[in-house]
Amino acid sequence: MQGSRQKDNKSNSTLVKYYRDFKIFYKNKYGKVGFIILLSFVIIALMTPAIVYHPNYFYEAPEVDTHIASQLTNTSLQNVTQAPGSVSIYGPFSTDVLNEGASAIYFGTSSGKIYYYGLGTYGTDAPLGSYGVVYNSSFGNSVRMLSPTVVPLINCVLESAAISSNTLIERFVVMPFTNGQIEIGKLVFLDLGLKKPEYIPFTNISYNGTIVGNVVTNSIPFSSTTDTSIPSFNYEDNGYNTPGTVFFITQNNTGDYLHSYGISPLKLFNVTKITMNKPAGIEYYGAGFSPNKAETDARILIYNSTSIQGYFLNQTLAWSTNNSLNIDLNVALQIPSYYQVAYSKINSAFFISNGDTVSNVSLSSGLVRTVVDLSQKLYSLSTTPGAAGFPTHILAAASTQAFVISLNSSNAVKVSSVPLPAGSGNFTTAATYDPVSDALILVSQEGEILSFSLNSPSGEPFSWSYHVSPTPSNTSQVLYFSDANTGFGEISMISNLNYLYIFNSTAKSMTPIPSMAKTPSGARFLLGTTTSGQDVWAEFIESFWTDWVFGLSIGLVTILVSVAVALYVGYRGGALGSALETASLALFLIPGLALLIALASLFPKNADFEDLILIVSLTGWPFAAFSLIGIVRSISARSFVEASKLFGSKTFHIMRGHILPNIGPLLLYLLALSIAGGIGAVSGLEFLGLAPLSVATWGGMLNEVYNDYFAVAASPQWIFPPAIALTLFVVAIIFISRGMDEVVNPRLRRR
Repeated sequence: MQGSRQKDNKSNSTLVKYYRDFKIFYKNKYGKVGFIILLSFVIIALMTPAIVYHPNYFYEAPEVDTHIASQLTNTSLQNVTQAPGSVSIYGPFSTDVLNEGASAIYFGTSSGKIYYYGLGTYGTDAPLGSYGVVYNSSFGNSVRMLSPTVVPLINCVLESAAISSNTLIERFVVMPFTNGQIEIGKLVFLDLGLKKPEYIPFTNISYNGTIVGNVVTNSIPFSSTTDTSIPSFNYEDNGYNTPGTVFFITQNNTGDYLHSYGISPLKLFNVTKITMNKPAGIEYYGAGFSPNKAETDARILIYNSTSIQGYFLNQTLAWSTNNSLNIDLNVALQIPSYYQVAYSKINSAFFISNGDTVSNVSLSSGLVRTVVDLSQKLYSLSTTPGAAGFPTHILAAASTQAFVISLNSSNAVKVSSVPLPAGSGNFTTAATYDPVSDALILVSQEGEILSFSLNSPSGEPFSWSYHVSPTPSNTSQVLYFSDANTGFGEISMISNLNYLYIFNSTAKSMTPIPSMAKTPSGARFLLGTTTSGQDVWAEFIESFWTDWVFGLSIGLVTILVSVAVALYVGYRGGALGSALETASLALFLIPGLALLIALASLFPKNADFEDLILIVSLTGWPFAAFSLIGIVRSISARSFVEASKLFGSKTFHIMRGHILPNIGPLLLYLLALSIAGGIGAVSGLEFLGLAPLSVATWGGMLNEVYNDYFAVAASPQWIFPPAIALTLFVVAIIFISRGMDEVVNPRLRRR
């Protein structure tokens, strides 16, 4: 019991002694300032998870924030719409097919004009950004043109006559009007050197009534081409190939009629009265089928808000769905483009029913199935080109998120959701497939363009974004085409503010992201990002913890080694002690930075946390050891140590009981210096790029200065925070050591 009390009294006296020493330390103005700074750093380090949005050193800003499409041009089309009445713009359209590339793109107006938009180089008749009229209707201002379509057809007569060694593809534009006429002509380049397109009239179709919905052909429209060489249907029927055919629905006071016309020579194939009530649109399936396959398996699809009907080419009814589908007519039917050439009994057309459900209808049998009920209002539906069967991805866009629908390994429907950029408006048009990037290009009503990457190696859903200016309230569907002049894939769109935009579909980096910038993903970067997309704020705040750990670890290892060497050399001595002292002196005389660089080169490039602590500690202990050796020798020669030896005390007991307590305050002083030196050494190595780490440190952030002076000048927020924090940290340690001087040296207190 008495021994226990003595032990408690000893512990209490030790605590009282430490408390008195702290009061002495805290009265020193330098010690007080240093203590407050370090305490603040500790608090910040402990609060890191609460104040960092991306607590991961490897975190990089999403590609949608760091990459944008490279805009090639944007052109105001105000002159186009300066016509009597309200003028609508249709398009853009492309004549790109079979990897030939496009030398111009096109758009039309409801006033009856077709315009070309040049893609050529400077000095040609149609340089990039120029546009002009290639067709002007003669029907007058009272007659409106409906949405035209541009399609490819093979001229079988010229091809079979060997007039052209290559397949002769000609570009046709089909233009329906409200006066009962459909004009059909060819878009050609008579002067290949100047690359200015011209229009050649070809034929026209007369009809009775008004056209319902759109006009379709059995050739794949250019706006739906992919990177594969999909065969087109032919004109000038030679008996072996199916002629190019136009399909459309008319409505008059006697009913609704389905028409089919051969283009060349103009020939009425069929007119059939249909039973569907108030048809709204028409689609064609089987544009790449052989003539025999098309006769049995191609379908003319007619739909309204409640049902879908499928017709054979002879316009007899193949199947009809029930009348309770509740189809969203703004989205209509989506047929994956590869289905046009790859027949399968399970090929389907996809649509939105009841506003929130993705459904499909079998193109062979008309069987309707529910794919998935998403329980959210859907604004658009898109599919990948697909193969026979279910497409690899279906994309359904709601107001705040997009749903990615696919099949898992068990052929069960799998749905994942992706947040859409806030404030970008609804994505109401179908996405366009980019075959080069294997991505779907979406555009919102307010002009936010997104590239949805289908197989992104980074796992990010969007690979780039772009917000057009001025901000529209509606946009056209994105057109993808190959530019014959550059050989690159490009995209184009038209806004309701009558601006036409063209972008290179390959994204360019926009890093570093500025401080407080609004990002498409909604991610917040208070201090912006680095050139690699890393969050500067996250790196800065996380560095408080890692630099603390570095400093304490290096300081403790340095002091432990120094104390061990000092105790052995100063108390035991002998030959081994002399050898240790000589080795310490040799290391002490070598310049510290040179020794650090030499040791760092011996470690692998992927040196980890422990490696760096070991490297810096190996170079830091000689100073502390030399500071302690003389003190240990002085204490060892004192009478109380000699008395302890006479009483038979062991060496370890003397060191622990008599020497260590007397050098305790000095150890705290040296520990503070070792922490400051350790952090400075680590920062120096990282500044020079000699200490790659997998954790955030202030020295690593300062490496940007060494690598890219211009980027630092443009984005000083990378450098100032870590530089200031590192300076304050080292200054705080120095101030603490000044405060410890009064604890270690009582004579300073009386000054």
